[in-house]
Amino acid sequence: MIWPFRPHPPLPLAHKVACEKRFAAVARWLGRGRIPPVTPVTPQDIDVIAGQGEIDQLPERLFAFFRSRMAIPDCQVTVRWAESDELTDQGQTHNYLLTGDGERPTELLIHRMLIEFPYRLAAVTATAVGDCLLAANHVPTPLPAGANELLPLFFGFGPIMANAGIHEASDNQPLVESWEVSRLGMITPLQFGYSMALADWSLETEYEQTALYLRLDAKEGLQNGLRFLRKTADCSFPQDVLSWSPDRSTAALKSKLADRSSSVQLGTLMDICGDPPADPALVESLGHLLRHRESEIQHSAAVALGQCESLPRDVHDELEMLAGGTSGGVRRAVIAALRPGYESDDTVVQTLSEILRRCDKSTAARCIRTLLKYDSYPDTLTDSLLKALALMAPASEPEDVLPGLELLDRLHDDPAELLRRRFRDDLTVLAILDDLGYAFSGYTSDVSPS
Repeated sequence: MIWPFRPHPPLPLAHKVACEKRFAAVARWLGRGRIPPVTPVTPQDIDVIAGQGEIDQLPERLFAFFRSRMAIPDCQVTVRWAESDELTDQGQTHNYLLTGDGERPTELLIHRMLIEFPYRLAAVTATAVGDCLLAANHVPTPLPAGANELLPLFFGFGPIMANAGIHEASDNQPLVESWEVSRLGMITPLQFGYSMALADWSLETEYEQTALYLRLDAKEGLQNGLRFLRKTADCSFPQDVLSWSPDRSTAALKSKLADRSSSVQLGTLMDICGDPPADPALVESLGHLLRHRESEIQHSAAVALGQCESLPRDVHDELEMLAGGTSGGVRRAVIAALRPGYESDDTVVQTLSEILRRCDKSTAARCIRTLLKYDSYPDTLTDSLLKALALMAPASEPEDVLPGLELLDRLHDDPAELLRRRFRDDLTVLAILDDLGYAFSGYTSDVSPS
């Protein structure tokens, strides 16, 4: 007997929903009128363009090819290879640089290293054309990060973008694997594969027929994504994405938080977390999600609750219980949502002190920031804090360590002397904490590690 089954999602839930939200945002921004019926472009099409003329004009030929398909109005951009020192400024991409007159790009510089990698060169050029398309059209609300990389997919260039991570081996590098990953941007080949599946499912494109030309991880994202969507329709947006208008009313948000689809629930939580503070009317619905089977939903629900101005006692009690019984990102989000003003304040502070004694540096930083919200502390907190500072000092950023010194300043009359006695055998930790300690008024020290 054949039993019905539910296929596995093509990506972990948080990555899946992030892909969906980026896809839906770009699709709705383009609109039905600017998404043409297109035949997907394959690497063989790029081979033809690459072989048509001199290598010096290849970036210009590719730009013209992508621009013609993406229909950018009044796009007068000079395209050339960059000189050796033109892409070295800190903060600039190592692949390309668009410069302009303040309103629209007028020149595109592409790194010469891409001469050896025509498919990466094509994807870089397509991304630059995506930037030009965004610049040439009004964007009423900010699009998600990576929108310029995803835009070419809506014009048939999904396989080119998905394969951009391939780093071809040259003749003088015989030991380099031909599939070695060299990331082009923020969207991975697997995510591009799933984005192509979303396009086939919601826009009736024909990317499925290009699976033969895709690298393995992109092919997996496309084929597994289509199987999942066709079997379950489990997506954070409806299939007719171009006719869909998101409803951000409180009633709609409540309904979506109670939806059977984890994708819909997490997508809704991402919207709520991205637009704080959360509506007080949603607190009960958010509290119910703290015990969700998906840790990503637990985490986002805790983050949203942390953005609420006030919490009822039962929800805060739930956060308190989870703080002592979870781990990782969920625990950190739960701890961040705790706040004073309840009968259990002393118990909460004691729980945080115990967590601080034996947790990782990220959780320690979150514990300390939450403890600073309170005014009364148990005697055991000082020792727990010193243990955490010993862990954090050599491995954390100063902005994470400084709140710990602020808390120590509340707990002890002479924090510098306390640190000197505690870390007299660890001069590295002592020197770091002593240097940072001068950020606080009244913290003075004549401690010398030498």
